[in-house]
Amino acid sequence: MRSLFLITVTLFVVSGALGCAKRQASVQPGKTKQADLHRTLGPPQRSERSSLRSGATIDYYGDHIQYQVENGVVVAEVRNPDPDEMDLQHWLQRWKDVEVRREVVQGTRDAHGRTEMQLVAPVHGMAVIYNSDSGQVRQVVRYGSAR
Repeated sequence: MRSLFLITVTLFVVSGALGCAKRQASVQPGKTKQADLHRTLGPPQRSERSSLRSGATIDYYGDHIQYQVENGVVVAEVRNPDPDEMDLQHWLQRWKDVEVRREVVQGTRDAHGRTEMQLVAPVHGMAVIYNSDSGQVRQVVRYGSAR
């Protein structure tokens, strides 16, 4: 009886996580309208104006994912890396056959002169933001442009 309960709970948790991932996957930066984002994922936990881009807003869905919206269109999805994505080496290997570029993330210089960097893979419409000293990935970004 107890094992049946554990199996049921496990299936419920896994199906919920897969459903959430499927809903997230249906959000396409550059194509999905904000109204469709809200219809798919529900209302955000909070929404605020972007401090970096005039006219843009950020919709927050929990601590793990946020969407940047410009002119009513989702232009970027920012999420925490999965456990296997936390090291820059993962992304260098994953993108070894495509052109990538490294860029300094503006406004991230700390008191010791360290900055965050981003590794950008334009062909995939993705970037990862990482610590320049440790190579630890802090955020994974999928992007598009409002058209």
